[in-house]
Amino acid sequence: MIKATGQKNRFQFNKVLHEFGTKIENELKPYLDEFFNTEFEKRSDDIFDVIDFTNKENIQIEVKGRTCSSTYYEDTIVTMSKIVEIEQLYEDNEELECYIFFVFTDKTMYIKMPRERPNWKVKFTGSFGIKHLLIPVKELTEFEGVGIKSNRV
Repeated sequence: MIKATGQKNRFQFNKVLHEFGTKIENELKPYLDEFFNTEFEKRSDDIFDVIDFTNKENIQIEVKGRTCSSTYYEDTIVTMSKIVEIEQLYEDNEELECYIFFVFTDKTMYIKMPRERPNWKVKFTGSFGIKHLLIPVKELTEFEGVGIKSNRV
């Protein structure tokens, strides 16, 4: 069980974390619009959608809130379902670019996901031991000039 939210299993909807993530996404969106010189919108109304934002053309964005600093761990985790979704999107559209933005407590960082999966570590981890890809923080780029900082749940 996740103490802060009361979530008992991975299939139970976690309202606290959902609201936490939505807050971060909404705060980050204007910076994304400006950075990419486009108007992003939610990809769908499905709260379980794997990708957060699209510009309906060639850019997909996933935003991950973090409750630690960017230097706390060497790697940051992303569920494999998100990685597989990005790989499928890439197969369907060779013009597509997919980015994952990580909003740490000290800064926001991002990575443009490569078309070929790098040789990053894979681990069963997280609150419920789900398969994750471990992305080295040193491979992320700082999203400079962005004042968004996540807070503890």
